[in-house]
Amino acid sequence: MKNCFSRLSIYFLSVLLCVIWFQAGLFAQITHWDGGGDNVSWHDPLNWDFNNVPSKNLHVVINAAGNVIIDNSMDTAFAASLDIQTANKFIIDPGAVLYIDAQNTAIVADGMRIDGSLGSTTNNGTLIVKNAKEHGIWVGSTLFQNTGTIHINSYSNDDNFFQGFHCNFGCNILNEGAINIRNTNFSQSSDGLYNVGS
Repeated sequence: MKNCFSRLSIYFLSVLLCVIWFQAGLFAQITHWDGGGDNVSWHDPLNWDFNNVPSKNLHVVINAAGNVIIDNSMDTAFAASLDIQTANKFIIDPGAVLYIDAQNTAIVADGMRIDGSLGSTTNNGTLIVKNAKEHGIWVGSTLFQNTGTIHINSYSNDDNFFQGFHCNFGCNILNEGAINIRNTNFSQSSDGLYNVGS
């Protein structure tokens, strides 16, 4: 009886450790901008809550005040997704590259989501968004300016709704660059560009 109880305790302890490890793994996939460094540069590790510049496997959330700039002095900036929630200016400088690969994950539906109602997003460089489940880029009540190049390359494994670039109510798009949208499985419910803004 004592031996059985010990095995059962070990089993439950093992299951508990696996659950804790799994949960920690999920939470570790998200990083937040805290602006603790220069409060401007994407490439400054102190501007992120874990004091590390985001890697290609991290879902990035910007929900603290500050203007965020990706400049061309460093290598390509990476993210698994980007969610801009505050009234920031988000700028990709000429010659700079932001590469977002959503990896078709269940954590987020959009590769890049911008919903800072008083802010603006400006791409003067290269923005690449791949493998989003629902929207490559979703823009809410804000200004989105593009003088650079945007590549949106997503896919849908089934007949799910997909839009490469979604401009929602209150969205303003000013495009003087190039926007290339490719979906390997467009269906009747898929759009390259969906604009209910201006």
